[in-house]
Amino acid sequence: MKINEIIKLKRKELDLTQEQMAEYLGVTTPAVNKWEKGNSYPDIIILPALARLLKVDLNTLLSFNDELTDQEIGKFTNDLVTIIDAKGYDEGFKIAMDKIYNYPNCYKLIYSVSSTLQGALFMYGVEDKDKYEKQIEKLFERVGKCNNPELCNHVNSLLISKYIQRKEYDSAQKLIDTLPNTSINKKQIQANLYIKQGKLSEASEILEQELLFMTNNIQTALLSMIDIALQESRYEDAIVYADKIQQTAEIYQLWDYNKYIGHYQIAIKTKDKQKSIDILKVMLPSIRKLWTISNSPLYKHIKSKDVDNKMGLIMLNSIIRELETSEEADFLKRDPKFIELLNEYKAEN
Repeated sequence: MKINEIIKLKRKELDLTQEQMAEYLGVTTPAVNKWEKGNSYPDIIILPALARLLKVDLNTLLSFNDELTDQEIGKFTNDLVTIIDAKGYDEGFKIAMDKIYNYPNCYKLIYSVSSTLQGALFMYGVEDKDKYEKQIEKLFERVGKCNNPELCNHVNSLLISKYIQRKEYDSAQKLIDTLPNTSINKKQIQANLYIKQGKLSEASEILEQELLFMTNNIQTALLSMIDIALQESRYEDAIVYADKIQQTAEIYQLWDYNKYIGHYQIAIKTKDKQKSIDILKVMLPSIRKLWTISNSPLYKHIKSKDVDNKMGLIMLNSIIRELETSEEADFLKRDPKFIELLNEYKAEN
């Protein structure tokens, strides 16, 4: 909260009028009114007396707080997505950066905002991506140097992927060398403690999050194995890995879209027109299918937003744009069936 908001809030909590506050502090009522509107600020000499009157310390009065709560960060990032959707990416980016300027040492906020902005770049088909990506990467690099080991390691893992993609192998290796080698699973230990304490709901949420995280890691590993197999011309092995991705998605009740990503990767990499089109015919509709994660008994304790219809539509539009512009999909762009398929979805949207 800003100082004007704090003054107004605390004054009302103490059931004081602006006239009474002005009288007690020896200032005019219009001065107090201007403070609360944010048109002017109390003189530095009067701040101690104002803090005592409002029964707060100076740090609170001056909004000197490096951190936001997880709930405040979550609300801001949710609001940020709404703003980007309604007013455009540029407006959302400006609001996000203003928030970071106000909390320059709140690394959870910087990470959450950066991740949201990075995702929105893809989801909304933003023009001039390079300009934004450079700024977002600088934010990630800031988080990568913070004093929160878990957050630091997670962000550095993301940066490593970016460096590898850009063939900046020395930079990637440098960060890899900073990652810790540990076999201790803190979350599993915490869940065990909760179970012993009878905190079964808390234990369940941790274990379900771990299950979802490990399942996604399995799929990511299998996608990389497909890439290796195709580079080594081990086509049959690549098919086996893609089948395992589909089975994993079915067994662990992931979003339907996950079932098709392995076989789609093979079809695109091998430039198989018919296979690519056949998979797109089932993959694209799956994106619009609502995934209510808490409906699954595997994840019923996870407090997470569903993949709603609107977000599915945004993602669908992003994939269609990618198919239209990606060099990787050039072999498809003149195929009448492919053109007809894309036109069908573009007409619906």
